[in-house]
Amino acid sequence: MVQDSTERKEFPFEEQLLNIAKGVSAATGEMFFRSLVEHLAKALGVDCAFIGQLINGHVKRIRTIAVCVDKRFVDNFEFELAGTPCGNLLRDNFCMYPEEVQNLFPSDIILKELGIEAYAGICLLSSGGQALGTMAVMHRRPLTNPVQIESMLKIFAARASAELERSNAEREFNEKSSQLSENLEAQSVVNALLQIGLENRTLYEILELSLVLILSISWLSSKASGAIFLLGDSPGTLSLEAQRGFNEHMQKECAVVPFGRCLCGRTALNQRIEYAASLDEHHEIRYEGIGPHGHYCVPILSAGTTLGVIALQLLEGHKWNQMEENFLYAVAGALSGIIQRKRMMDEREKLISELHELVFKISRSQKEWMETFDSITDAIFLSNLDFVIIRVNRATEKLLGIPIKQILGRKCHELFHGTTLPPKWCLGHRSIREGTVATVEMHEPCVNKFLDMRVIPRFDSSGQSVGLIHVIRNITEQKKLEEKLRHAQNMEAIGRLAAGVAHEVRNPLHSLMSVTEALHQELKENPAYAVYLSHINKQVGRLSLLMKDLLDLGKPVEPSNVRRELLPEICCAAVDLWKHSPSMQGHKVEVLQPPEHRNIMVMADSQRLQQVFLNLLDNAAQHSPEGSEIRVIIHEPAEKMVEVHIVDQGSGIPEELLSRVFEPFFSTRRGGSGLGLSIIRNIIESHGGSLVIRNNAPLPGCTAGVSLPLAEEESQ
Repeated sequence: MVQDSTERKEFPFEEQLLNIAKGVSAATGEMFFRSLVEHLAKALGVDCAFIGQLINGHVKRIRTIAVCVDKRFVDNFEFELAGTPCGNLLRDNFCMYPEEVQNLFPSDIILKELGIEAYAGICLLSSGGQALGTMAVMHRRPLTNPVQIESMLKIFAARASAELERSNAEREFNEKSSQLSENLEAQSVVNALLQIGLENRTLYEILELSLVLILSISWLSSKASGAIFLLGDSPGTLSLEAQRGFNEHMQKECAVVPFGRCLCGRTALNQRIEYAASLDEHHEIRYEGIGPHGHYCVPILSAGTTLGVIALQLLEGHKWNQMEENFLYAVAGALSGIIQRKRMMDEREKLISELHELVFKISRSQKEWMETFDSITDAIFLSNLDFVIIRVNRATEKLLGIPIKQILGRKCHELFHGTTLPPKWCLGHRSIREGTVATVEMHEPCVNKFLDMRVIPRFDSSGQSVGLIHVIRNITEQKKLEEKLRHAQNMEAIGRLAAGVAHEVRNPLHSLMSVTEALHQELKENPAYAVYLSHINKQVGRLSLLMKDLLDLGKPVEPSNVRRELLPEICCAAVDLWKHSPSMQGHKVEVLQPPEHRNIMVMADSQRLQQVFLNLLDNAAQHSPEGSEIRVIIHEPAEKMVEVHIVDQGSGIPEELLSRVFEPFFSTRRGGSGLGLSIIRNIIESHGGSLVIRNNAPLPGCTAGVSLPLAEEESQ
C-alpha cells in the first residue's frame, strides 16, 4: 500500500510535467514563455510565475518577458535585481524561500504589492554558462511542495534557457539584418547622391534630387517634408534653396534664416546636429498651420566652414538614434563634396568660357591684325637685332617674288641687297645705333626696283631694343609717273617754245622761199647762181620741215577728235599709206593680228595714231637694209591693255644710247631732226599709253612697242 501511495503521489507530478511539456512543445519565442509560466503556475498551484531577461546583458536589472498572476497575463515590467530574491539567483543559481520572503527582502516592492509569502527561482544560463535571466514562482502562502517545485523549475530551466538563448540570437540576427538593410539603404542613398553630383545638372537640380533621396529613407520616419539651405547673399544667413512639402507660409518664413535663429540657424552657428522630438522653445519660427513634428537639422560643413543646413521634419515623438545621426552626417558630407565640386566645376566652366572668349578675342584680334598686316600694300617685315627676318606680310612676298616660307629665317640684306653682310649705309645699323627711324630712297639693283625704305627700332616693355620693323614701299611706278610728268612738263615747255619759234620763223621762211624762187626764175640761165640758189632752197625746205615737226611736238590731242576706233583698222590703214610712200624703199611689210582682231577697240584720234605708226614704219625702214622685212604685230589684249610691236631687221641701237632716244633733237641718223620719237611718244602718252624701244634678242633688229588702253565696253 505504501508503494501504491508513492506511485499515486508521483503520478500527478509526472502528469503535470507531461502537460507542461505538451503545452510548450509547439511554441517558440514569446508564446513559449507565456505558455510556460501559465502551465508552471497551474501545475505547481502558485499565484504567480514569471520569466525575466537581463537587460542588455547587465546583471543589475531585469525585464520580464512573460508574467502570469492569478491565472492572468499581466504587462511586462522592469526591476532592479539588488534587494530582491532574484538578485541571489545570479550567485547561487537556485534559491527557494518557502515562507516569510518579504521579511528577508523588505525593499522588494513587487513582493509587497502582490502580498507574496513564498518564492522559488532559478537562473537561466546560456550554453556557455553565462546568465541570461531568471525563472521564478511566487505564492501568497507558504510552499507545501518545495521538492516538486525545485524539480519542476530545474527541469524546465534548460528548455527556457535554450529558448531564451535562441530568441536572443534570433533577435540579434534580426537586429543586425535590419541594421544591415538600413545601412545598405543608407549607403545606396549616399551612392545615389554621389552619382547625382557627377551628372551634368545645375546645383538647384542636384539639391532637389538629393532632398527627394533623403526623404525616401524608409526608417527615418520623416513626414516627407524637408529643405536644404545654403549660405545666403548676406553674411551670417541661410537661404532656402530646395524644399519638399513646404507650404506657402513655410517657404515665406524660412526663405532667409539668420545664424542662431530657430533650429536651422542654431545648427549653422553651432555646426552640430540639432534634434527635437517635438515643437519646443528652440523652434522660433512659427507659421500658420504649423502642426506637431520633430526635427533633424544637419550642418553641411567643409574644413570648419558652414556651407548650409539639411532640415528634416520628423513625426512627433521620433526617437533619436546614433545610426540615423551617422547617416545624416554622411549625407551632409556627401552634399558638402558635391556642392564644392559643383561650385568648382561652375567656376571652372566660367573660367573656361572666359578663357575661350579671351582666346576667341585674341584669335580674332590676331586674325584682324594679320589681315590688316597682310592688306598693307607696303612690304613690312620684322627682324631681330641680327637682321634675321621673323615675320613678313604678303606685300613682302610679292615684292621679292618668293614664298614667305623662303623669306623667314633669312637675313634682310641677303634678299634685298644681294650681299652676305649689311651694306655700309645699312639703315638697320643706323636705327639701332641712334634709336630712331632711318629712311632712304634708292634704286635697288638686286630687285630692280625703286624703293622707299624705312627702318623703325622695336622695343620690349622694359624699353630694351629687341629688333627692327622694316617698311619698304615700291615706288618704281611712282618714279615712272614722276618721269612721265617731268617729260610731259618738258614737252609742254618745248612745245610752247617750238610753237612760238615756228610761228616766228615760218613767215620769214615763206618769204625767203618766195624770194629764192623768184631769183631762181630770174637767174636760171646763169649757172653760177643756180648752185647757190638750189642750196638755199634745200636748206629752207629743211627748216620748213623742222618747223612742221616743232608744231607737231607742241600740238595736243584734241578730245573732240577722240572716239571708239578699231585698232587693227588704224594699223592697216597706216601700212597701206606707207606702202605708197618713198620711205618704203622695197621693204616687205607683214601685219599679224589675233583671231578676234575685230573686237580690239581703243579710244583714239585715228589720224594722230596713223601718224604714230607711219613715223615708226619710217624709222624702221631708215634703220633697216633695203628689201628687209618689217613686221607689225598686234597682240592679244591682256589686263585691259593691247600692244602693237613694229619689228625691223636693222642693226639696232647701241645700248648706251637707248636711254636717250626720246630726247628732243637727239638722232642717231645724220640729217634727222631728232624730234620724231619725241613727237610720237607724246601722242601715245596723250592716249594713255606708252612707247618702249628695245633691241631684239637675239639681234638683228629693233622693236618699237606701243601699249594702249582698251576702250570700255559700251552699255547696252
